[in-house]
Amino acid sequence: MKKILFILSTLLLISSAFLFADPATISVNGTGTISIKADTASITLAVITFDQEASVAASKNATIMNKVSQSLLSAGISSEDISTDNYYLRQETRYYDDGKKETKEYRVSNNITVIVKDIDKVGATIDAALSGGANQLSNVSFFASNTSKAYDQARVLAVQQASNSAALLTQTAGRKLGKAIRIEEYSNGSALRNEYVADMVMMKAESTPISSGSTDISVTVQITFEMK
Repeated sequence: MKKILFILSTLLLISSAFLFADPATISVNGTGTISIKADTASITLAVITFDQEASVAASKNATIMNKVSQSLLSAGISSEDISTDNYYLRQETRYYDDGKKETKEYRVSNNITVIVKDIDKVGATIDAALSGGANQLSNVSFFASNTSKAYDQARVLAVQQASNSAALLTQTAGRKLGKAIRIEEYSNGSALRNEYVADMVMMKAESTPISSGSTDISVTVQITFEMK
């Protein structure tokens, strides 16, 4: 009797294992990338001034920055598209090999970011800032202002790539591809292809040539399929 009960219990456990076992699955990744033309530029520039007196250095900086702002406004840049990144004042210090140090003049740096919504005006905007008195250009980067449609297109390409890979793998293994049971998305963001960096004091007087690039919108998905 005990032997029969043991056999029945074993069969019941085996049946339960088959009943609740997860179906065979395959997980694959797919990536879709769409390139779109940049239509907006971000310009980071600064006004840097020096003086033996901190207050004088700050006053000089404010005067020049006001001229830069007015010059940018006259060039068609909205005040909402001009923002301060950082502002600092410090006394320059020179250190010598013998351990001595020498305090020098004060340095004031006022860094701003300018958003240019018309790519064709990027060069003219830089020229306007230069003529106003800006003396440092840290970075010019380009990006697309509306990426929603591009992201949707990238998603479609990513799913298609993952599905094709899964179909090929299952077919090669002698199986059939079932339905997708899990999808995870990983957005890779946008890659700016063009950057321009220069020191404005090194620029020549002629108009600054700037060319925009394109933005890569990339989406990666991981899809788990059932296998039959």
